Amino acid sequence: MLAVTDTMINDEDNIAIAHYACDEAVTLAGDSCWDCTITNADNVRIKDIYINEGIGDDNADYVHVWVYYTVNGDAEFADSWRMYSDTGFKDTVSKLLGFEVFFTEQGMQQDGAASMEF
Repeated sequence: MLAVTDTMINDEDNIAIAHYACDEAVTLAGDSCWDCTITNADNVRIKDIYINEGIGDDNADYVHVWVYYTVNGDAEFADSWRMYSDTGFKDTVSKLLGFEVFFTEQGMQQDGAASMEF
């Protein structure tokens, strides 16, 4: 399980942000629902995790997790968003945080950044 690297408050959006820095290798399950060409022969590494949590009465239920990763050292590896739904990726993030996370909708995924929630 990771330790928090730093925390901050975004007063404008009423969000508390916890940052976890890491350099963790991912073992992909290869079960993405998209035609993903990234395999375990590629070096997929989780670099940063940000947990954004709503604070205050108007935003109390908001929790979002951004997971930033590289593929072969490239933070914007083309079409890496296609790892969406890979259970090996999800399980690695869950293990790092100490609780289970899930991918959010496919449209929120980006090359180099997985949108997740718990």
